[in-house]
Amino acid sequence: MSQNNNASRWIAHKFGGSSLANAECFRRVAVNLQARDDFGQVVVVSAMQGVTNALIQLAEQAARGDSHWRIA
Repeated sequence: MSQNNNASRWIAHKFGGSSLANAECFRRVAVNLQARDDFGQVVVVSAMQGVTNALIQLAEQAARGDSHWRIA
């Protein structure tokens, strides 16, 4: 019979967008992670707020042949 031992469970967290909008948001995430009493934590960080939209806009400009995407 297996025993569920929470003391050895890893927890995964994903952050992105508005939770990483600026330095204060990064600090808030760090404080929250440090306050947890988990055996282990895995943190996945995706794009900061606005980055994904900016990349999409650049791709659309390039697809249209607009040379301004190269200097953005």
